[in-house]
Amino acid sequence: MNRNGKELGFSLKEICLKVIADHIDEWFCSSISELTLKNSMYVLGPFECLAKFKNLKLQPVVLTQFNSSPALSRIAVIANYMIDSESTQQLINLLSMKKKLKVMHLHLLLHSRLEAIDFTVPCAFMNDIFIKKLEYRCPKLIRISLKNCSKVTAKAIKCLAEAFNALQYLDLSNCYMACKDDVLSCIGNNCAQLRQLILDGCSMITDTGIKNFCQCFAKANRDRKLLRKLSLVNTQITDAGLREVLQTFRLLSTLSVSGCRDIVDPFCSFIPQKKLFSLSILDLSNTGINDISVDHITTLCPGLHDINISNCDNVTDVTITTINSISGVRSFSIAGCHLITFTIGIIPLLYNHGYQLETLNLSGMDNIDLAAIWHLCPRLKVLIMESCKDICKTPTYGIDTNQSRHLHLQKLNLKDSTFYQGEADVDESRSDCLKFIKKFCGNTLKYLYWSRMEGITDSLICDFLNEDCFNSLTYLELRYCHYITSDSLEQILQCCPSLQQLDIRFCQQISTANNEELKSYADEINHNVTILWE
Repeated sequence: MNRNGKELGFSLKEICLKVIADHIDEWFCSSISELTLKNSMYVLGPFECLAKFKNLKLQPVVLTQFNSSPALSRIAVIANYMIDSESTQQLINLLSMKKKLKVMHLHLLLHSRLEAIDFTVPCAFMNDIFIKKLEYRCPKLIRISLKNCSKVTAKAIKCLAEAFNALQYLDLSNCYMACKDDVLSCIGNNCAQLRQLILDGCSMITDTGIKNFCQCFAKANRDRKLLRKLSLVNTQITDAGLREVLQTFRLLSTLSVSGCRDIVDPFCSFIPQKKLFSLSILDLSNTGINDISVDHITTLCPGLHDINISNCDNVTDVTITTINSISGVRSFSIAGCHLITFTIGIIPLLYNHGYQLETLNLSGMDNIDLAAIWHLCPRLKVLIMESCKDICKTPTYGIDTNQSRHLHLQKLNLKDSTFYQGEADVDESRSDCLKFIKKFCGNTLKYLYWSRMEGITDSLICDFLNEDCFNSLTYLELRYCHYITSDSLEQILQCCPSLQQLDIRFCQQISTANNEELKSYADEINHNVTILWE
């Protein structure tokens, strides 16, 4: 319960998992035969053997008593719930975050009925030995993530691909030493049912590996219709390699090649064929694309609804005109595209797609008009305006800014941004714009980023939070806001009952004593919030 008596939203299963994680060393038992009242409260697998113990009345619920005796009422068996992949994953992640995870825990938690496992959080434990154990401990796995598992070698990944030929999802992100071109050939030969392949940060992958993967996959799976998502962020792939991907996987729906600077115009060779692609999500950020290549993309991919061309230095307002020719755009990101202007490029885009737009990233753009976004994007959920200069609220385009209509924004990022309102005082402009920003929030805002915003003071924060439209706020970031004090932070805790994390790192006027006082105040009002400070 929080201080207002509202439930924090934890299910009985989540509560049990947290209790288990907190007391894992006290209650952990290596086998069910060691279960006694003195040394154990929970049984944590292996679960295959539980059926033969007839005295255990196992039911598909979280808590199950051994019998009706009051003395045994606190003994619980996490059985049918713990056996599923989601619960096992949650417990592994909890133990990792609490720095309590041990090898012996994994030996029991990795059971034969697991269908999915993600080693991103406990990546420090993962090595070739554990990969080998997965082969015989978890034969039903169809989803595996080895993201950030840098200790795993190429040999182990090849063995994994050969052992799990029914694999549908594989994430090898940042396994840069292990994930090489020859590994992709092995994956293509053995994993014919693969739907999603994530290779972000695998910087040793080249066109050769991608071509081999496509050819091997095509031989193993002749219809070539299964792969739906491919992510090659920060690899060495070029236009030639990406063309092979597009030719092989014509029904690919999600493609990301962010950071591949040699990608310029991979779709140009398909223009004469006039064959359409099924891409709906395309991330070309930090690549070498230009206005012409975007024209080719929109011609061949009419179903695009999520487009990211952030930090592409060669795109201009002409690109926006091209994008206006397709329908259904719901997410659009052009952060750092300095040749695109708000008035010439963005305003026409908002008139064409604003009504259905849910995510808009304009980071690095100058002279953004809040009133236009508010008026033209009624369904907006995510608005990112990081490092934007001279954000204003100009009642132009026939917009009545005095309407009481609110949007239902869930995430707002104003990091390192400044405000401008004609001849008005800078502080007055900032205050006026922030008051107007409340019209974006409604009562749905969950994430608010104000780090490095100039002129953020106690009075401005209090004025901004003085209404009941921040009851849903769970994360607030105020890094490098040097004018705020502990007084406004207490006001934040009072006005944001759902706040789970408050980031006040590098705020000069917040001392060690202030930080401790703020934590004490949070405890006093029964506010379970994590405060980040240094």
